Amino acid sequence: MKTIAPLHIGNLIKSLAIALIILSLAWSTISFLITGDILIIPAVLLLNLVLAVGLGYFYYRWRYHSVLAYNGQGFRLQRGRKLTIGQWADFYQVSLVHLGYGNLAVRLYKVEGDNTLDIPTTDLKLDASALRFELMDLVKGTPPPPPPKKPKA
Repeated sequence: MKTIAPLHIGNLIKSLAIALIILSLAWSTISFLITGDILIIPAVLLLNLVLAVGLGYFYYRWRYHSVLAYNGQGFRLQRGRKLTIGQWADFYQVSLVHLGYGNLAVRLYKVEGDNTLDIPTTDLKLDASALRFELMDLVKGTPPPPPPKKPKA
């Protein structure tokens, strides 16, 4: 099974910034409630930075980290703590989708219903077009769903 799990620097920096802002706001609130003034102490700032790195990394793994593992039969896509397991036979079509802000994804269309699944190629640091053609070969053997029946008027 081929596994792809890169570290996405943009999402990691976003997680670190979120953690640093929350820790700084917490320190500011606590110091204001205790002393009536917001104290800026270099040691506390350094402690906030160290804690932000640790908390930010764990938040990144919990929310943003993407892992794709696939072979000829199926795949496993994990984004944060959300895990999706599927078989190529469950899908009939593959397309390339622009999600905005420079993010690309390969969209898989399910045989049943109007459900789709997006594989975030930008977060996985993959060439979206190459992955699309590779997945088209894996999905190729599945027949398309029958067209919906129109009600008689």
